[in-house]
Amino acid sequence: MQTYECDNCGGRIEFSPTDKALRCVNCGNLYSINYKREIAKKPISANISLEELTKWANATKVFKCGNCGAQTTLNKFDLQARCSYCKTESLIPIKDLPGLKPEIIIPFKVSKQTARDVMLKGIKKAHFVPHKLKNEVINIPVGATYISSFTFSCLANAGFKGVERYDEYEFDAFGRRSTTTRSRTITGRINHNFSNIVVEASDKILQKDINEILPYDFREAYDYNDDFIKGYSIGYYNQTVESAEMVAKNLATEELKRILMRKYPKMEKVEVYPTFTEMKYNYAILPIYFVNVEYKKKTYTSLINGQTGKDNIKLPKSGKQITSVVLFILMLIALPLLFIFLS
Repeated sequence: MQTYECDNCGGRIEFSPTDKALRCVNCGNLYSINYKREIAKKPISANISLEELTKWANATKVFKCGNCGAQTTLNKFDLQARCSYCKTESLIPIKDLPGLKPEIIIPFKVSKQTARDVMLKGIKKAHFVPHKLKNEVINIPVGATYISSFTFSCLANAGFKGVERYDEYEFDAFGRRSTTTRSRTITGRINHNFSNIVVEASDKILQKDINEILPYDFREAYDYNDDFIKGYSIGYYNQTVESAEMVAKNLATEELKRILMRKYPKMEKVEVYPTFTEMKYNYAILPIYFVNVEYKKKTYTSLINGQTGKDNIKLPKSGKQITSVVLFILMLIALPLLFIFLS
């Protein structure tokens, strides 16, 4: 459907995670969305249809935030007045083409209120957070956007080697045990089928931060539909498929090491020599909430997975609180020593 205004009151409509439908922000009128799930990854060398690129360019515009520099892609019939990242009203249209049209989307499942509750809970649990921040956090805006990502599938076949340490026991004539720690080299091969390696495609969010809120459940992914992004923006991507492929291979290699470490808990100095075949990809957009906390001229950005609610909350620490705790601990240590000295 191509509905941008409510038939009932003429108000703006946007995708509602709680209703899994389009909802009028004024009267609450709901509009259903026709879901499609015909997702299939394609080879790296596959050509992009010029017709698809043209249609996507005609339907969207690229904007740059005059405050934080973030670039986002917005539907030109459903433009937001605020930057999704820093919430300022400083979006400037630029002439850059919107690039690839998304192929798959995981819609928002967690509501903005739930994301705010996750943030509040995280702040309450965190230690040494400035008291002023805890009192004012209720007013901190929660941003929502779809991040641009490439998702890769591949088959990994790897040789590996590592060093495993083990204890060797010997007993003398009197039954006393002596222990000698020895090491041995372990070699072998490992095969693993990767289905959805997520690679962040923009420079606004770091890959390591995305890794902290993974995974996304791709069983709930759909073919891209404009209705899902009504009321949201898409983070502009500036990474090529080829460069993202290299990141995906590095991520897969690190995962192979973790698999081996779980299988051989005592193994050290693990080296992996992978070969990747059947490499395919999709251009996917994934839901994310973020909260920017300003403290002493520094910005702390927390991310919340818009599908699962998993977070990587990052907050400033109060130097005064840390100093007070350290002094208290030192005092507890010093008092018994002082008592012994005086005695």
